[in-house]
Amino acid sequence: MWKLAEGALQRAVDRLGIKAPVIPDEAAFYGPKIDVKLLDALGRKWQLSTVQFDFTLPQRFGLEYVAADGARHQR
Repeated sequence: MWKLAEGALQRAVDRLGIKAPVIPDEAAFYGPKIDVKLLDALGRKWQLSTVQFDFTLPQRFGLEYVAADGARHQR
């Protein structure tokens, strides 16, 4: 599941033409993520937001999605 999520994130940034360096072992323990960081006019780095997969919350909150097969899934 983890590798599928990493691949989905990589395809998303590739499709958008965004330079996104991969930093091994920086992902959170609950799923891979993309941190959006910007430089201000003084060259300081600021973390703007994070996009991440969380493999624990769907079960805790009873979240589901409907897949192409029409069935409900949590993962």
